[in-house]
Amino acid sequence: WVESLALGGGLVVITPNLGYIAHGYAAGTLPTGEAVMRLYGEQNYPGNFHFNLFDRESLRALMQSAGCDPVYDITRRYESRAHPMSLYMVGYRKT
Repeated sequence: WVESLALGGGLVVITPNLGYIAHGYAAGTLPTGEAVMRLYGEQNYPGNFHFNLFDRESLRALMQSAGCDPVYDITRRYESRAHPMSLYMVGYRKT
């Protein structure tokens, strides 16, 4: 996707937040069924499943390795929870 951007073009990635899922499950505030759904997607129609999960640092590193720099976490624009359910990251093509 990054290669299809013009130089300086932006890519927004929205993905489940592995930190939220792990924290909620470990704390007992995220029931097993919801944790499983967030990990794997609802799988209630074709394509509604997750291939991978990220925390903030692993998503930033992946976007940077794909050619995005800078990469910004814009999650707080969309979520106000102490442990956001999803991550929202934007990266800009550098080369």
